[in-house]
Amino acid sequence: MDFGALTHLDEACQWYNRQRPGLGDAFLVSIAEAFTKLEQNPERYRVLYKGFRRVLVERFPYKIFYQMKGDNVIVFRVLHHGRDFDGGSYEGISCAYRRRMA
Repeated sequence: MDFGALTHLDEACQWYNRQRPGLGDAFLVSIAEAFTKLEQNPERYRVLYKGFRRVLVERFPYKIFYQMKGDNVIVFRVLHHGRDFDGGSYEGISCAYRRRMA
C-alpha cells in the first residue's frame, strides 16, 4: 500500500479506538481478513462495473475495489460505504497493492 493508504487506515483505526478502546485493532483485523479472502480467491467476487470487483469488509462499513489484470490482482481503493468510487467525493484509501496469482 502507498503511504496515503496507510495514513488513512491509521486515522480510521484511531477514530474507532476513540469510539471504543480496541475497536481500531478489530477494524485492522477485519481489513486484513478481507485482503486474505481476496488473495485466496479473487474470482469469487462478481464484476460490478468495467472490470471492477468488490470485497466487503465484515463488521465495518468499508469495501475494497479491485481488478484482475492477467495474473495480477490490483487493488484500487478501500472505501467507506458512505463514499463513492467515482474519483470525485470520496475519502478512500488509495492502494498500490498487487498480487500475482499462482
